[in-house]
Amino acid sequence: MKRRLPPLNALRAFEAAARHESFSAAAEELHVTHGAISHQVKALEGWLGIPLFQRRTRAVRLTEAGIAYLPVIEGAFNQIHGITATLVRARGDAPLHVTTTPAFAVRWLAPRLGRLWRQHPDLDLRLHEVAWMTDVDLGATGTDLVVRIGAQSRAGLESVPLMSGNVTPMCSPRLLGDGPVLTRPEDLLNYRLLHSYSYDPWQDWFARSGISSADVAHGPIFDDTNLAYSAALAGQGVGLLHTALTVDETAAGQLVQPFDTGPRDDMGYYVVYPAASSNEPRVARFRDWLIANVDSRCPPMQ
Repeated sequence: MKRRLPPLNALRAFEAAARHESFSAAAEELHVTHGAISHQVKALEGWLGIPLFQRRTRAVRLTEAGIAYLPVIEGAFNQIHGITATLVRARGDAPLHVTTTPAFAVRWLAPRLGRLWRQHPDLDLRLHEVAWMTDVDLGATGTDLVVRIGAQSRAGLESVPLMSGNVTPMCSPRLLGDGPVLTRPEDLLNYRLLHSYSYDPWQDWFARSGISSADVAHGPIFDDTNLAYSAALAGQGVGLLHTALTVDETAAGQLVQPFDTGPRDDMGYYVVYPAASSNEPRVARFRDWLIANVDSRCPPMQ
């Protein structure tokens, strides 16, 4: 019997967007644009003849049809991944699929890859990016190991502390020299704030600083968090940046930290992988290499 199936790319876009309830997060996971996800989801809804999402301002929610559709599609992808991973591992030379945030990939991992390959020249790495603190379904995405902010609590997973750090306002000292007085947290409202679609905790930061009604809507919004880092370095505004990814720039005086709201236990980096893979050579080698290469200025959490 001939099967009548929707386009695979449309199903992948729907599954990722439904799992995250975010087109932007799905775009980061699948390495496409926000517009591409929106287009594929609309195409699937057109193919089915029913809406799968309710579109709201800067948010999407599943319809009843979408809620019913997601576990079936997600289960099918998990089954495909499971048997595929089994077949690939049987070869004995399977690549290691690592998922992490764009900022960690560009600012920490990429500059150290030479060290990795000098120590493990046969490690075949596949690097994927995902939104800041997204819980990655390792089975559905084909990921072997995740480096992320905060531990991922899910049965069958191990979350190993990698390095400490905090998200705090940072900017170029040139910006302070040319701008208004910046001595109190509320003074930040006189500056251009740099935002990211994937993670934008400005409202939370101001609330922790005792300012619950701050208007943080002003300032550019970037798809890629690395653009916020680059804009802050260039003196274009103030970004909420991670201290573990800016140790070189702060030591060189390229970035300054006007305020310190104190450490947050959930803002350190963790290495996450299936407990069943803990002793698998590819996973163990990469995990141990990550831990060994942590900068002494941002040691592992205690």
